[in-house]
Amino acid sequence: RSSVEHYYPQTPESGFEKLPSKILNSFGNLCLISHQKNSKLSNRMPTAKKEYYEVNTIDSIKQYIMMNVTNPLDWKESAIEEHYNEMKGLLEEHIN
Repeated sequence: RSSVEHYYPQTPESGFEKLPSKILNSFGNLCLISHQKNSKLSNRMPTAKKEYYEVNTIDSIKQYIMMNVTNPLDWKESAIEEHYNEMKGLLEEHIN
């Protein structure tokens, strides 16, 4: 897995808000996937990405968790921050 995926896209489709850079590039919104899939799904919204992966292979555990944390329509600033805190907690727990 060699490509960093923004689950909420860097350049959202027309009619969707652009998130602040701090949230958009947060660990809570990122996961690793194949370069081919990242190119294919580039600026699609989380709902479209989740639909794609319902019939295709998921590339990482973090990606799986992100897609199942919440309704993809609700994948916005608060959900990203919540996911970030959850992942940070898991990493800190593992380190300690």
